[in-house]
Amino acid sequence: MMRYLRIIFFIACFSILAASVFVVAAPKCSDTGGYLIIADTDELEEHLNGFESKNERVLLDLRDDEDFKKVHIGEAINIDGGSEDSLVEMLNKMEDNGRYVRNETEIILMCYSGKRAADAFNFLVKEGYLKVTYVTFGFEEYMEGYSGGISLESGECKCKEY
Repeated sequence: MMRYLRIIFFIACFSILAASVFVVAAPKCSDTGGYLIIADTDELEEHLNGFESKNERVLLDLRDDEDFKKVHIGEAINIDGGSEDSLVEMLNKMEDNGRYVRNETEIILMCYSGKRAADAFNFLVKEGYLKVTYVTFGFEEYMEGYSGGISLESGECKCKEY
């Protein structure tokens, strides 16, 4: 019971924080029932490098197509603008093609500033998705602190394969 109260409390607090895009602390996955908030660039690299297989996660980049083409994390899938319909459509396509399994594959959300990712995180949680990670900072901030721990690419999204 206490665990569920923590989850409800976390979601309520997060909604308030996401509206202003200020996050003070990053709870651990075990404290939030599968939801994770990543608040710094080193933590993102550590998290991405902590998976045994890239098939355990899907990194969704919600920046505009033009920004994505300039540079992106190599494995990222671009959802131009990050609308709710586009997000669900892409997850359904990836599920149909075996690239994503709902509530087993972790969804990691990143955008230009953190706002679209916050909106997408809240939407997916509301829709019942269980393994969702919100990156509070944007891609530009990630590039400022880039340490080379994750491969970067430029060009079209590989999502055309889905």
